[in-house]
Amino acid sequence: MEEKVFISINDWFSERTYPDTEPFITWMGDSRDDFYTTYLNSKKWVEENGLIVIAGLADVSLSYNIIAPKSWVDKNIPQIYDYPKFIMKPDKDGEVHGIFNVPFISADSDPGIYFWVDEEECFEKIKEDSLFGY
Repeated sequence: MEEKVFISINDWFSERTYPDTEPFITWMGDSRDDFYTTYLNSKKWVEENGLIVIAGLADVSLSYNIIAPKSWVDKNIPQIYDYPKFIMKPDKDGEVHGIFNVPFISADSDPGIYFWVDEEECFEKIKEDSLFGY
């Protein structure tokens, strides 16, 4: 099995919660209208790229945990390696948590978008075309 990279970003504040470089700026969107149509919200794009995206609410922001094959990261977003605080590593128990403590799911999960429902402590796989249904 190919090595996976665990990335955690949040739409709240450039540089503090996501890298201040492309494609992350585009992914987070310059406005709420852009945000709702970002690649990370597109089920088709996520699945075509073999990614696992976990979206979770954090106060008034949205966190994205991304599990990506290392080869995909090396080809498409190698600049993430310049921002190591956004690359998460397993803890001593093997669990991986992202920004604002949104957890990752198993790296063996099917590619797609999953929504973390904190109150219910569960993951729900998105069946619509996008996280927001349009």
